[in-house]
Amino acid sequence: MSESLDVHQSGPASPRSDERQPSDPLHTATESSGGPDDVSAELSGPGIGRLIDPPPALEDSPVPVPQGSVDQSAEVEQLPEPPPVSRFTEEFHPSFGFNLQRLPDQGEDSDPVVAGGPDVGLLAVFDGMGGAGGTLYLTPDGPRTGAYLASRIVRDVVEQRMTDLLDSHAELADPGVAQDLHERVSEALVSRAAELDAPRSALRSKLLRTLPTTMALAAARLTAPDADSWDCHVFWAGDSRVYLFDSAGAHQLTRDDLRDHADAMANLHEDSVVSNAISADTPFHINHAHVQLLPPSLLLAATDGCFGYFRSPMHFERMVLTTLLGSSDMTGWSDAMQQEIAAVTGDDAAMAGLLIGTEFEAFRAEVATRAAEVAHRWVTPMDRLADQIAALDAELTRLRRLQLTETTRWWEQYRPGFESRMARSDEEASS
Repeated sequence: MSESLDVHQSGPASPRSDERQPSDPLHTATESSGGPDDVSAELSGPGIGRLIDPPPALEDSPVPVPQGSVDQSAEVEQLPEPPPVSRFTEEFHPSFGFNLQRLPDQGEDSDPVVAGGPDVGLLAVFDGMGGAGGTLYLTPDGPRTGAYLASRIVRDVVEQRMTDLLDSHAELADPGVAQDLHERVSEALVSRAAELDAPRSALRSKLLRTLPTTMALAAARLTAPDADSWDCHVFWAGDSRVYLFDSAGAHQLTRDDLRDHADAMANLHEDSVVSNAISADTPFHINHAHVQLLPPSLLLAATDGCFGYFRSPMHFERMVLTTLLGSSDMTGWSDAMQQEIAAVTGDDAAMAGLLIGTEFEAFRAEVATRAAEVAHRWVTPMDRLADQIAALDAELTRLRRLQLTETTRWWEQYRPGFESRMARSDEEASS
């Protein structure tokens, strides 16, 4: 991972797309076909298959032309250009993705995005904000919260746009990419909000939002055909995160959008309010950062239900690495992490992971030393101290109960003599 991390923010909506010059790399790609009407659609499969077979090859031998049957001055008909071949394929780097829902079919995290090809990778998560987006809307699929709808609307728009940009080799470092995402997401949310029949409510709060969600995505591509390094661009809004894992450990690439600017450890205990989230009715911005990846490495995107209920960031890293070491393939690793997260979380939890420049077995061997280090230097001492505190708390609780019982017993022994010369009450005197 490089030493520097360049961070940019998109601003409010800028000039409309029809005012841009044709040379703008953001607008050479195919326009997004996703929209608010696609909110209930779920994409399946490990990747996005857009590989289009080229037309059959033409024969090398010339086709004879009868003499005098064709006007020699006429223009020769040009064959159509073959359709472009997508960089995304069904088979790509080892990856996984899961969405743990506390209530079946009611989870407010959308399914994650996981897609790639030989020289490109894309992953993203979206966490519908249930508190701010708790308004219920009637849909053909039944009642759905604004948070549920928002995460899925934004997922569809962002996935389509990012695959188009990566396919067209657009320059993701251009600040216009974040602005372009901002405009497309805003348009989709505003359009869908206008279609929804929101129930009237007397409740008014500054915390309520129309269709609110977080977003955290990573787009990676090989810097050159024969290069070892990858360029990674991360875009986010809210407190969902993108991590990089390598032999040096876990690295958080995104910076949480929090009102109190708490760090990852402090926020586990302070639970600061999200200061910037995507929605249809409030201003927001999309952050951008660029980092260079040196394989072997793992890109991981996660909503806060994945990491927010562990004792520390070190415990989260230890969980990711120890489940990896105890698994024989990507599916087993994903299953093991889901079990560990489900055991501690109190929220929906979505995660996507993508290995860069390595295979499962090689990456497992690469991080074995780091897993032992995290356990030895931080997790085991923290757990030991926490166990001592828990034992002392239990002993303190026992002693307090004993104190109450014994104090009552001692008082009953002492009380008769203490009250033997006490003036009698009016009730006692009259009896």
